[in-house]
Amino acid sequence: MDAIVKSVPDGHIENQKIRAVKKLILTLKLSQSEMDQLVAELVLDESDLVQLNETVTLGNDFNVVNIAASKKKLGSPVITLLPQEESNSTLKEFIQTFEGQPKVLKGYPGMSIKVSRKEKTIQLRDGGDAQYFKLISYPLEHQFTNEDIKTIIDAHKRFVGRRKAGMPWRERGYLLSGSYRELITFHDLFEFYKESASKKRARAISRIQTRYFSGQWGEKIMANYSIATFRIDYLDRYVSSRCKSDRNEIIKMVKAAINIAKADVSIRINVQELVLKGERSRADKSDKTIPEMSTLAQFIIEAYESGCESLGLKLISQFMASTREANTNKWRWSRVKLDDLYIEVPTPESKTGFRRHPIPKRLVNILSAEKSKQQRDMSVTKGRNSEPLLMFESPYNRGKVDTTLNKQFNDVKASLLAKKEFEGATKEDLKSISSFTQHRIRDLVEQALLDVAASEGQKEKCLGRLPSEQAESYGNLSIEKLSELKDRMVEKAELEYPELKVLFQRLIDKKVG
Repeated sequence: MDAIVKSVPDGHIENQKIRAVKKLILTLKLSQSEMDQLVAELVLDESDLVQLNETVTLGNDFNVVNIAASKKKLGSPVITLLPQEESNSTLKEFIQTFEGQPKVLKGYPGMSIKVSRKEKTIQLRDGGDAQYFKLISYPLEHQFTNEDIKTIIDAHKRFVGRRKAGMPWRERGYLLSGSYRELITFHDLFEFYKESASKKRARAISRIQTRYFSGQWGEKIMANYSIATFRIDYLDRYVSSRCKSDRNEIIKMVKAAINIAKADVSIRINVQELVLKGERSRADKSDKTIPEMSTLAQFIIEAYESGCESLGLKLISQFMASTREANTNKWRWSRVKLDDLYIEVPTPESKTGFRRHPIPKRLVNILSAEKSKQQRDMSVTKGRNSEPLLMFESPYNRGKVDTTLNKQFNDVKASLLAKKEFEGATKEDLKSISSFTQHRIRDLVEQALLDVAASEGQKEKCLGRLPSEQAESYGNLSIEKLSELKDRMVEKAELEYPELKVLFQRLIDKKVG
């Protein structure tokens, strides 16, 4: 210890800092070799000592001492881990030795580790009640390397970045490698679009692609196109085999493909707006009669009486949630937020981006009973936590959407028409049934909302549309308020058609199905 005192200029042993250093060293009980090395470290030239005096700060408890590294080479070099390296090393050791119940990785919110009999799994989720997403797994005997830890940490950074940006993040390839698939040409876009389409839809896409986007037209770079040039080259270009409806099909397909690509975190696409709003020609439906609630009530009741219970539930859901027909078919239970009174519609399935459709309490009760029934049904595909996956699952292909719903609808329509003709119904009654389509249920809902004094903005929000800026500023567009409007809409329907109320109550009491 005397050697240390002598190594300090002017021997200011009375100085409080020096006394603190001495006290700390005494408590460390250093060996002779460790003491010799410390003395060597303190042999600094005068300029280094001044810098040391300016940078070292001692707390009142003198637990931490920062000593500047010596410029002189020591016979026994000291290896010091940088803070990040030390953190990585700690994480590596924790993962390597981890066992027991699933646990959140400290310092990496949303990321946790779990162990099974065969592997260790790193998983992610974006909320306390959200479903876990499997990021990567390793065999139990795996020896973790620094590269493994770097992969996990980098994946967490990308996960956090996507969440902060409000963008989808459940893409394993992107999270683990940060790589993107770039769509540059129209050929790239159409090939990507076909990958997620059904076989029937993929054939329709290929037909338009072959007719308008093959050869040199498919290799055109999307980024080079504007609204005007896209209209000239694709919408209005002469093609001998052009059909009357092709222009609309091109617009629908290109817009849908671009929306899906932009929502996919693993895809990079550079494209301007190619189609003006309203470019698509539509038939004038202003003179068409809005479907009657009585017609929908007949279809719902006939569906259950005919044993088409899935169709009956779909028609009820479509009416009360006011979602589009195609989207309702694909409902996943994970998107049905019964406690929060809404149903999520993701961007790829919505014309106006991600939306939350408010639902009335009557539908909450009906779907709660249905979910409970599916949880007990061993033939229904379950996800994690034994939750059913799809609301309308195919009875023939487990884990797939039921594709028989449209056939069921046509069968129910035929049955209704036969009954009405037998009863001697008028032409008007028969026409109201024959012209009724699932697509027009939203038209019915639109009028039903206005009948219960919904504002224009509230009506648009209930239907999943974008309300005007004025409506957003002055209207009450909260989920709670919109759900109350839906409650009134359902109560009015039940008052006018008591048989619907009886059916709804039987569904809640689980006396149907």
